Amino acid sequence: MPQASPSTLAPETSQAFPPAESKTSRLRAAYLAECTSRACPPIAPLVEALDAHLAALANDSTAELSFIKLNGNAPRLFEARVSDDQAVALALALGKTHDCAVRDLDLSYNKLGDAVFEQKHSLFEFAG
Repeated sequence: MPQASPSTLAPETSQAFPPAESKTSRLRAAYLAECTSRACPPIAPLVEALDAHLAALANDSTAELSFIKLNGNAPRLFEARVSDDQAVALALALGKTHDCAVRDLDLSYNKLGDAVFEQKHSLFEFAG
């Protein structure tokens, strides 16, 4: 089961990517657009992991991204934990990409505020 995790490295730029209409491409585009609209920097390990998943799709177009792990205790996120705006941007992007296969989102140890939990709650109501 493919995962987006902070330990995933960005692919080399010479790798081929799947067609732009893939679920992961739509999630990546929606997430970056939400970050831009909220004026917050995107979570670098997440973008790198999405890029790596897009590269993997070039070899296996049936691979689904079903889990995103952005645990604040991970080495790459420990000093730059996910902010409220970044988490809300991700929740909104997941909500806009209804057909996205992500069913598990780990944001533990990030000290997120109430706005994030309200957004995640409405996302889960929509998905349910």
